[in-house]
Amino acid sequence: PNRGPTHGNHTFPRLGNCWGADPYITPKMWNYLGFPNMTMADWGRYDVQYINPFDSCCWAKEMGAWTPLVKSIKQANPAAIVLATFHATEIWEADLVTANKWLPDKCIMRNTAGATCSWWAGLVFTNNLFDPDCLDAAVANALAVLPDLLAAGVDGVFLDGVVDFDIGCSATPCNGHCSPTADINCTSANCTHTPQQPYSTLHTRWVALYAEWFRRLSEVHPGLVWVNNLALEQGPFVPISNGRQYEGGAGLDQVYGGVLSIGSFVTEIRMWNTKSVQPSYVNVHMNANMGGGLWRIGRWQNLVTQGEMMRLMTDFRRMRFGLGVALLTDGYYGYDVGSEMYGAPAFYTEYEAELGQAVGDPTPVSATGDVWVREFDLGYVVVSSVVDSNVTVTLPHPVWAIALSTEPARLSGGREAPAWQFIVDNSLGAPGNMEPAGASDWWATPAQRAAFRTVDGNWTTVSDQTQSHQYGDSFLVGFTEPGGAAGTSQGFPGAFSAAWTFVAPATGAFNFAVTAVDAHFYPLTDGAVFCIRESGTGVECIAQSVVDQRAEIRDGRWQSVLSGVPLREAVGYEVTVAWDPTRSGYVVADALLVESTRLYHGGGGLGTQVTVGALDSRVVLKAQP
Repeated sequence: PNRGPTHGNHTFPRLGNCWGADPYITPKMWNYLGFPNMTMADWGRYDVQYINPFDSCCWAKEMGAWTPLVKSIKQANPAAIVLATFHATEIWEADLVTANKWLPDKCIMRNTAGATCSWWAGLVFTNNLFDPDCLDAAVANALAVLPDLLAAGVDGVFLDGVVDFDIGCSATPCNGHCSPTADINCTSANCTHTPQQPYSTLHTRWVALYAEWFRRLSEVHPGLVWVNNLALEQGPFVPISNGRQYEGGAGLDQVYGGVLSIGSFVTEIRMWNTKSVQPSYVNVHMNANMGGGLWRIGRWQNLVTQGEMMRLMTDFRRMRFGLGVALLTDGYYGYDVGSEMYGAPAFYTEYEAELGQAVGDPTPVSATGDVWVREFDLGYVVVSSVVDSNVTVTLPHPVWAIALSTEPARLSGGREAPAWQFIVDNSLGAPGNMEPAGASDWWATPAQRAAFRTVDGNWTTVSDQTQSHQYGDSFLVGFTEPGGAAGTSQGFPGAFSAAWTFVAPATGAFNFAVTAVDAHFYPLTDGAVFCIRESGTGVECIAQSVVDQRAEIRDGRWQSVLSGVPLREAVGYEVTVAWDPTRSGYVVADALLVESTRLYHGGGGLGTQVTVGALDSRVVLKAQP
């Protein structure tokens, strides 16, 4: 079989993690974020991981903490590839503290006005590698600690922040070639601008300086693995390094959003896997659907609450799609919060599946190139980027569905994926918009697409981007006086209510939850009345509840409102929320989560036909004789 180039002995699925393994993000912190009982050895679940995101300054004085971590990972998974993060040009505030300083003051890149070039929300600066002293400092900083790291089991370096020399050099920080550009000869705030070579010439020299940084490391330590986080054209780095990191916005998120085709992404990763230095290690990340409000930037493990983390990490279909596309490549998959925070120790039932090695290359099985299959020694993956229907694929061998997890306590959210899961949100400007990647409710006719509406009343839209932890960009609060407004009836849905509408995708029992918003300026009610009924059938509720919206932890998590409600396939339903006028406070309306009680996994034979939902994937195992 054509297995392509050798990529170590890692079988599929291949798992990656970026920066989660950090002794300073303690088990107590991970427990706070919803991942209980984490130990150093647990990071051995992942095949390729980067450690230490920020502290290039402080490897030496922190070695007593890093060495045991690396040894624990290697003991748990001897085949794990552990890469130590270094910054040749990405300089954080911690690097500039006098006690930590390893870089001469003159090395911070400045623009033509003498101001320092700063990027990523003003938190990061650039080391001027054009100055030989500054390049020497970056090399010396790495060489000083590599002996201890390599002795502990580190396999190489992950060079983060491979950016252009003039990033953030405009009056307003930007990510790209700016004007005015950097002044590579300016070493202080009051410098006099001097003529310099054209941008294109300087850019070529700059790329070569990254290669020189690694050449000098590998000259001392032959055999180092070198992986990059590239924000430059990648061509020059392919033949001289072992791979790169694809953050979600550069890869899988774009495939999910329809910007990139599955085929183009597979081709790009294959280019790295076949043309880079071998063995090749390419980490591909899928980011959760998380907005990046500026108040979140730089907070790292405090970027999200536990409720938000679990809400994001249990977006099972999004995770499965990213994993499925990753399995079409030889990359290492990670499901993360987003670019503001990587490293969540996410884990899913699919991760436990043992597929062995790939038997051959991935194959498109639809004329439009949006359905793909790849065969492995012990199973298959089927991936669909079709947004408006199920697809059914016939495989060469009978297959079985994956069984439920053998260790459910370590799954993200501590639970299995439901067979059906979708969200109805009230995003500003797009009522009823399901997700950025396309319609989740493809089973409904265009006239019956899921939607949100306010029926009547004093509803106020809140979109102030404070730390309210809502889903999406906005939420609504509302209240009224007993009896309703003058001239209105008390029919149902009553005045001063809001409604989410949708069509049921299947017959069976479903659970419903809403976002536990922390509405800072609005005291919430203990009398939010939820009701579900068939659309257009009168006032009778199939199920009803009164929910205390003040209760529980209001940190963006899902708050259960209705459970085990029987629905019928293709029937339209309406979930309403209204304020009980005998109670005080405001009622809040944000996003509605709809999930089946039936689970996605559970074992059992499927024959040779596998059905995959829209924007989804499925991993199946070959039936054994």
